[in-house]
Amino acid sequence: MKKILIVLISATLLNSSCIKDNGKSLTDSTYMEISYQDKSGNDLLNSQTQGYFDASNIHVFKMVDGIKKEVNRPMADYPHDFLIFKDETINRYYIRVFLDNPTYLQLSQNTMDTLTCEIYKSHGNRGIKNFYYNGKLYWDDVSKPQRITIIK
Repeated sequence: MKKILIVLISATLLNSSCIKDNGKSLTDSTYMEISYQDKSGNDLLNSQTQGYFDASNIHVFKMVDGIKKEVNRPMADYPHDFLIFKDETINRYYIRVFLDNPTYLQLSQNTMDTLTCEIYKSHGNRGIKNFYYNGKLYWDDVSKPQRITIIK
């Protein structure tokens, strides 16, 4: 009886490890990449720009049980739900913010903005259809990159 049980368990494990890969992977594209510029066109995420937004002063808040709480997940790839990177092809910095509804982005002690979006779900994938910055529609074309520029 033990041998039959071992054979059945082994066959089940082997069968589950041979799941066909159809080449499709699940994606979660619920983020927006934002470039900040001043009225003169200076990059406000570039540390060489006077008055730039310092990453150490940027905070992301989400609603948790009706209470606005700062995102802090130390074990996550991006523990504060954002990252700043430079697009070398256009020499511009962006902040990628991972979104829920609503998401609050504090760029400095005196600047708190509200980010909202319409999230779609399809076959295990998630993405955004429309993106609003402080209540104004800024992006709604899924054929274009999820990037916007905000003038501060």
